Amino acid sequence: KPLTAGTKRYIKWYIGTRSFPLSHSCWRSAGTNRTMQPTRFSGVGLMLSDLMVRQAKTTGKPYTLADADGLSLFVSANGAKAWHFRFTWGGKRDRMSFGSYPALSLKEARELRDGARTLLAKGVNPHTERKRKRHAIVLAGEHTFKAVYDQWLAHRKL
Repeated sequence: KPLTAGTKRYIKWYIGTRSFPLSHSCWRSAGTNRTMQPTRFSGVGLMLSDLMVRQAKTTGKPYTLADADGLSLFVSANGAKAWHFRFTWGGKRDRMSFGSYPALSLKEARELRDGARTLLAKGVNPHTERKRKRHAIVLAGEHTFKAVYDQWLAHRKL
């Protein structure tokens, strides 16, 4: 059965409105002009760009913009932007925050996400690992009460 002109127009419109997975390039031809399109990889939705993050505005309700591999940008009701990483540990969903957007760029947030994913691959909970490192930094400080006491005691023995 031959296709009618209306069916051909519909197919042309349908193909033109869809974006297909691109492997190495984020350029897609749109007629004779070349326009920039968000990068897509197979199995992954749209990846965030710096422009998309900068233009995320407050809507009166909190919402998230998802990036790849569990990273997302949380935009609060008052407009504050924070990076969150969602992961599964022990069969339960967990979330950890990396920092706020202007202080932590998209590239840095992706690097932190990759580090957390490597910890997950090694069988280490990234949330408790970060807590352990912060606690070790506090204990390693020279100005703890015990360190000052030991210095004072050594001075008194002289």
